[in-house]
Amino acid sequence: MERESETERTIGGRGLQGTGPRSRTFGRGRLCGEPGCGTRLSIYNDGSFCSHHQAKITPRMRGTKVVVAHRIEQHA
Repeated sequence: MERESETERTIGGRGLQGTGPRSRTFGRGRLCGEPGCGTRLSIYNDGSFCSHHQAKITPRMRGTKVVVAHRIEQHA
């Protein structure tokens, strides 16, 4: 009796195309809002600036607190 090889087996199924909602898109041809920057924004970028000029924001991770230790210098 011959064994079927792994490469000969097939599994039926549907592809991932068309599953889920489409991505939101924004106007075509928009330029970065920074004066002098001519970067064309992606249709998926909902902001007004390119990644280089967008304000950097550090998100707070849930359950994580950043502790800042202040060093007290004593004057002699």
